[in-house]
Amino acid sequence: DLGCGLCAERPFAASVVGARWLTEEQMSRSSFDETADSWGEGKRVVALEFSLGGADIEYEPGDAIAFCCPNPRYAVDVAFRRLAETHGAALSMASVLRLSSGGKEETLTVEELLLYRLDLCGLPKKTQIAQLARCCTDERESRQMSLLCGREAQKKQLFTAFVEQQALNIAELLFLFPSCKLSLEQLASIALPMVPRYYSLASSPLAQGEVATVAFSLVRYR
Repeated sequence: DLGCGLCAERPFAASVVGARWLTEEQMSRSSFDETADSWGEGKRVVALEFSLGGADIEYEPGDAIAFCCPNPRYAVDVAFRRLAETHGAALSMASVLRLSSGGKEETLTVEELLLYRLDLCGLPKKTQIAQLARCCTDERESRQMSLLCGREAQKKQLFTAFVEQQALNIAELLFLFPSCKLSLEQLASIALPMVPRYYSLASSPLAQGEVATVAFSLVRYR
């Protein structure tokens, strides 16, 4: 929030106007080729340019700006399919929810909740996995998921190898443990709130006017 009234609940829909590689290996390429053969082992850095026209934002180089990044579609779809198994036809992506927080009430759809409000893709904490384990209807799957939450050395190694090294998230855990059936209220209490991602502005309005630039690294993992 740069003093213009914008925040995570009231974001500005900025248009992307350009992107370019900052790493030498990719600078000579004309497109963002993300195939496994072309990725290579080097670090990839991208400069992203977007328009702030109409946002009433004033900034200086080095100020931070927040991006509200949605969960990827596959994660939203996995979570919704599991919720639909609990709620049935009464729940749809367009179902309207009323949320109350800090004395304020807002209205949004289930799709908006899953896309922008619940963190489905962050690395889950052991306490979150333990809560998911209690939602499993299959006793074997519940025990397996509970093994990831223990403090013993062997269980810590299991959590590192299975969750951390594979960068698993809540949506993928739901996919891997199909008997984990939970309600919308349970998912909202287990998943952490989605938080904006902050990046330092790498441009000056004196040089670029209403076009701002941030730089970020791309990471690829199996």
